Amino acid sequence: MARTNQIPMSFPVTPAMGREDFLVSDCNREALAWIDRWPHWNAPALYIYGPEGSGKSHLASIWKTGAGTKGQVIEDIDSQIGNRPEEETLFHLYNRIRQTPGALLMTGTKPLALQRFAVPDLASRLKSCPQVALGLPDEDLLRVLLVKLFSDRQMRIDAGVIEYCVARMERSFAAARDLVSRLDQASMTEKKPVTTSMVRALLSPEQATLIL
Repeated sequence: MARTNQIPMSFPVTPAMGREDFLVSDCNREALAWIDRWPHWNAPALYIYGPEGSGKSHLASIWKTGAGTKGQVIEDIDSQIGNRPEEETLFHLYNRIRQTPGALLMTGTKPLALQRFAVPDLASRLKSCPQVALGLPDEDLLRVLLVKLFSDRQMRIDAGVIEYCVARMERSFAAARDLVSRLDQASMTEKKPVTTSMVRALLSPEQATLIL
């Protein structure tokens, strides 16, 4: 009898975003130290930047939980910089926070020096604030990150599969999230747990096919 693949259903994935869930490594240790240092910052704002999926939202969530109503978070300021009305709104917010017992945490993908501002006064104020970068994961962090991403989807994966992924995948947070999502879909479609053959088929489709 021919085997019928299951049609995968998309279910919401809720990542664990607590302080205890943040994976610490050399690529993010400094940023986390800044989050933990609040409210003893030496400026009214902090800017954290890094590649997609590098943990910016997680850090913002940790900080907002601790700061409460005294903290304001603006994520992805890349989409606002260069837009004069949005920059003016951010400028007024910054000035208001500077005059009250509060703080502002901003996130983006690149240093402020590389951003093209439309409002010079905003540029000068933000560039005077501390900036901290998030880097790409090393092997140890990538290994733990994969375990966490699978766990967020209630998936238990053999350690050998994790090692196979780490040795062959792109070293980035975005690539890890994409691979886990695709393996989740493949696992549901094939009605079997994730295997190294399945990983090989996704990472090197020209060299392997799924073993049905």
